[in-house]
Formats: sequence, structure tokens, C-alpha cells
Amino acid sequence: MKKQKFICVLSFAQLSLLEIARLKDSGEYAFDIMATSAQTALIECDGETVKHLSRAFGGVYKVARACGNSIEGIEDCLPLPDEPKFNWTISGYCCSAESLESAKEFVSVILKKSSLGKSRFVRPESGLNISELKIADLKKTVLVNDQSRSRGFDIVVDSCNVPPNFGYTEFLSDVDGFLERDLSRPYQDPTLTVGTRVARSLVNLCGLKRQMTILDPFCGVGTILQEALVMGLNAVGVEISSAEASRSRENLEWLRRRFRLSSKLFVRIIRSDSMYLEKSNLPRIDAIATEPILVPKLERNPDGESARKIIGACAEKYSRAFSVFRDVLNSESPVAIIAPDLIDDRGRVHGLDLFQIAEKHGFSPLRPVVSGAENPCRVPTTKRKIIQRKVFLMKRE
Repeated sequence: MKKQKFICVLSFAQLSLLEIARLKDSGEYAFDIMATSAQTALIECDGETVKHLSRAFGGVYKVARACGNSIEGIEDCLPLPDEPKFNWTISGYCCSAESLESAKEFVSVILKKSSLGKSRFVRPESGLNISELKIADLKKTVLVNDQSRSRGFDIVVDSCNVPPNFGYTEFLSDVDGFLERDLSRPYQDPTLTVGTRVARSLVNLCGLKRQMTILDPFCGVGTILQEALVMGLNAVGVEISSAEASRSRENLEWLRRRFRLSSKLFVRIIRSDSMYLEKSNLPRIDAIATEPILVPKLERNPDGESARKIIGACAEKYSRAFSVFRDVLNSESPVAIIAPDLIDDRGRVHGLDLFQIAEKHGFSPLRPVVSGAENPCRVPTTKRKIIQRKVFLMKRE
């Protein structure tokens, strides 16, 4: 099948780039990374591969087919809708208002020449270096995900790299699936768990092939395990709270029924203290993806001394956790783990050097060679002014 170029629009900047790199490393998807920026990544692959990738990504929310390095390429590339009425819009990344207006005028001329139905331009919202409709509005107002049929179209102008790239949105991420797995499951607690998109990114960072097994030793209500199962992985969770372990089981049973997951996949929730796990009590574990909740709930920023004590206590617990991780993992097995940065009342950041902690237990950083991807990297958090999150990716030596 012929290879083509596609523009991936990123949700989490560095984390998204790291995720793309690890999906490539996994060998499950045959694609090449051509160029990257903080907002987009240009990849090359065949049409079937990009379709599967668009459903696999956690940190990419839409994928556009690239039509060339000038807006003129759109004329021969864009599939015009055969509808009596349709909407269209333009999304711009790192491009000026003048460039977007020029692209709009060019497409308007194409539509007039084509004698199509009545079209309406939906003006995008402008933010920092980005001009686009929100993903839910794009889907509802412009694109229809009905047997891959499009009611309208979204032109993409990506000027983040040189030369720029122009194209049109062909795939959206699993918007409805992520939302349903977050809000419609029996139990949820956004104060104690990452969102489903970040959870998917953590799973993808592990770079596993289907039917391998992922462990979340601090699984809570099972968000990371859910995304692992959806990605075709076996899932093992450990939770010290009997109530949370029960809720995790219910969530995963709901997931199996609602998403009709393969009966070949197994899931196991262990009610135990993860600091005392033994390899003999576990199946073969191929990777760990987790966020230990080791910082107390804080209503306000602590003073400097309190922040240092909290982070110091975290460091001891993370060290203990990595000593256990070493015992349950095999050589070269990856760990994708979130650690907190605590902001004190003077705005100073108190964080962990998790690589240094993990190195004492036989772990080393895993650094895919992709421009713009950093390890560790920050992820969004609902308490950005008190606690920030960092993802660390490493492997057992």
C-alpha cells in the first residue's frame, strides 16, 4: 500500500511526541516520523496504518492528510462533499492570521468553481499559536463520524515546521470512547486518577505488543488498566484499599461488557500493599504504567519547609516502590510513571529526581531519539498551581 504523509495534532506536546516515538518503537505500527514541533508531528505511512494509529493515540486528537507544502495542493487533494449543505473550517498551527485568511480565500474560490451545495464557513477560535474549533465542536458542527462519511471538511495549515504543510482532517481520535470510559463507568474520582487520554499515553509509552501484560501497582479505580485492555493488553492491578479494589473490578467488568473486549485478554485486581509484592504471586509482567498518589490532598500551597518534607517522604516511598519493581520485572522491561512537583507558597518548585532514585535500584532512562520529545515531561493537572505532574520513562537494566 502506498505511503503518504499525515499531520498529527498533539494534545500534550512533549508527552505526545514521546508517545508517538514509543508506538513506533513497539513494532505494532509501521510508520516514520518526518518532522516534529510542540503542536504537530508529521508522519509517513499507509492509509490503513494511520487509521489504526488515530484510534490508538492518547495524545493526538486529530490526524490530517498532508496535501503538500502550499495551499494550492489542496485543490487536487481535498475530497469535496457531495451534500446540498455543508460546513467547513480552517485549523492553523504556528501560522499568522494573514496566512489563515489567505487559505480561506483560496478554498472559497475552489468551492465557487465546483458548483457544490450551499457551504458555510465556521470561524475557528484563536489561542496561543493555534486557531481551531474545539474537537467536540469540530465533530458535531463540521465532521460526521458516520461510516467514515464526511459532511464537511477542516483544512489544516501547519506552519510549525519548515517548509509548512497543508492538508485536511481525515481522522479524529476516539473522542466519544475516551469520554464514555471516563464519565460513564460505575466509579470515577478525578482527584485521584489521571484522565483517560493521559492514561492511554502512559500505556503507549510502554511500547508493548498486543496480549503482553501491563501492571499498575497503584491502580485506584482502574483507569490505566482500562486503557491497557482497550489496547489489547492483559492488565494486572494492585490496590491497598479494599473499597478501591472493588470499584476497579466493577469498572473493568463494565468495560468488558460495554466495549466487547476479547475474552482472550485477562485482567486481575490484587488487594495488597504494592510495597510488598512478590514476583511469584504475579503472572509475567512486561511493563509498569502507574501514578502513585503519594502526596496528601492540599487546599493551598504549603510553605517551603512543609513542601520539602512532603517531597522527601515521597522520595522514600518511590525508592521503596522501585526496589519492588526491580523484583517483579525482567531485564529491559519499561516503566512509565508519574511523579509530582509541588509548588510552595512562594512559587518555588519542589520535585523528585526520579531517575536518580530509580538508578539505585537498577533502572535507567529510556530516551527515544525524536526531536522535541523530552523525558521527563509534564502533563496537564487540575491543580496546576499546587501540584504539577511529570512523566518519567525508564527501563530495568
